[in-house]
Amino acid sequence: MNDELTPDERAALRSRILGGARDIKPAGAHRNAWIAGSIAAVLVVAIAGGVVATSTLSAPQIAETPTPTPVTTETVPPSPTPPPTSVPTPAATAVTAVGRAPFGDSCDNVLTSEQLAAATGHPMYDVTFIRHDTRATVRGGVFCAWVSSDERWAATVNVAVLPSTESLPAPESDQFATEGCDENGRCTLTRVEDGVRVWVQVWAKLTTQSPDVTATRSSTLLDQIFARAGDYPAGVTATPTSAWWSPWDCVDVTSWIDPTVSGYDTATSVTAEPDTAKADGACTITLSRPTSTWDAQVWLVPGGAVGLDQMVAAADRSTPVTVSGAVEAYSVTVLAKVDDGGASFLWVSDGTNLLVVTPSSLEEPDVAIQLAEQLLARL
Repeated sequence: MNDELTPDERAALRSRILGGARDIKPAGAHRNAWIAGSIAAVLVVAIAGGVVATSTLSAPQIAETPTPTPVTTETVPPSPTPPPTSVPTPAATAVTAVGRAPFGDSCDNVLTSEQLAAATGHPMYDVTFIRHDTRATVRGGVFCAWVSSDERWAATVNVAVLPSTESLPAPESDQFATEGCDENGRCTLTRVEDGVRVWVQVWAKLTTQSPDVTATRSSTLLDQIFARAGDYPAGVTATPTSAWWSPWDCVDVTSWIDPTVSGYDTATSVTAEPDTAKADGACTITLSRPTSTWDAQVWLVPGGAVGLDQMVAAADRSTPVTVSGAVEAYSVTVLAKVDDGGASFLWVSDGTNLLVVTPSSLEEPDVAIQLAEQLLARL
């Protein structure tokens, strides 16, 4: 906030930010560009101790005389122990097994509200959604998204941070594909420093600022992100194991589903369209009967069970559910504060991986559970 504001003005602006956020409703490709899954990080600390040895020497024996002679004791300093030639670092190996997001897996640590407002000319509200399925975490990265809270869709900021050895998954790979500023004034910049690659995308209404101004401010955001990166542990890419699920073929998934379990007649599974897919390898599964259809997008996050507790805590609403074959499962709602009710997801974990089911309708919630149980039985 502007330091020149009075306390009353600051309170009014804060109220405006929170109130405006409730009116935001992502639509079309804008919403899909952010949707998918947040949150989680594992930190293991190893403590090594040294050994100190001491020894004592006794004084000479007491002389043979009726009068006792006082006994004296001399302490000999311990011999110096040479320092170890190397210090064990088991923490790095332990973290690598599951992955770790940078910036403490918090978009609040990536950019401040003041920095966002300076870049767009608007107070901004965090609408990050995609990080909640840990696709970024296993890549050692984080995704963030903000939208203007004072005026609907007056400005947007999107950020992706990954190790430079990692590539962006879908849909972010399409979202950040074209560097520079387009005819609509949306500017996308990327930079690599110290093994970290950052993508920044800023858009503000042309009536608010020109494309040249947006480009300059986008570059400033890159500077600010890298300046803050050193304050937090770096992201670590997870190491795949034999317990990770393998990618699936959406067409093959059709044979895994018995639609009659849910009262439907037929089932189809096809690869989700690029402009609607919420993750790599997402399948659109449709159950049909003469009177109605039910459909959902479904995808896997191999190794994605990391940080499931944090993911659940970050959801607007979450309820544990029973899914046969799962170690943990939750029905969750996210973006409820900015999307007129939010989006419903089913997160299912076998303890190592994550299965995500996102139905297009909130009706028949049991169908999502029944579908997840059939898919788990084949994974």
